[in-house]
Amino acid sequence: MSKPTPPDLPVIQKTYDLVKWYVPVLNRLPRDHRFTLGERIINGLYDLLEGLILARYSQNKLEILENSTLASICCATKPASCSTSASWKPSATNVSAN
Repeated sequence: MSKPTPPDLPVIQKTYDLVKWYVPVLNRLPRDHRFTLGERIINGLYDLLEGLILARYSQNKLEILENSTLASICCATKPASCSTSASWKPSATNVSAN
């Protein structure tokens, strides 16, 4: 008899909800930003969601999560959502050295 599939983790559902909310927001950006910054953020969000799903069913969860794109999404999102982006600098806790 096979094991029942465990329910998805809340972080996976919340990330999916973020993607569903954020994609229409990014599609409303001006054209020159939508096709550069917007696409980068959208791809990063989908990569993050994929990484969370892969980690959920993998034995090497930490390795997969360490390679997630969360830091790059944060760096790309902050200037887009803040008009004074010059005052924001990534901290050592947000950006991991690869």
